[in-house]
Amino acid sequence: MTPETTVQIVREAMALAVASAGPLIVTALVIGFTVSIFQATTQINEPTLSFAPKAIGVGSVFAILAPYITGNLVEFIQLSFERASQVLTTGGL
Repeated sequence: MTPETTVQIVREAMALAVASAGPLIVTALVIGFTVSIFQATTQINEPTLSFAPKAIGVGSVFAILAPYITGNLVEFIQLSFERASQVLTTGGL
């Protein structure tokens, strides 16, 4: 396995991590920002107020994107096992 192949695999793994976690993080960020604006305007300083909307929002986005995330993860893992078997049988890619 060449260093270029290793870098390519790591790059694909990082892109998959960003594509999988990105929508969830952005959802939590937007909801947290919205709740903090609401808290600032109403002067309600309750730290637990943002937990429920974030949990509901992130849970909803995850439920919607679960098939997409799972499909991408399964595809990457299958590709990784295929590459590993090629390295073991031929000694390299």
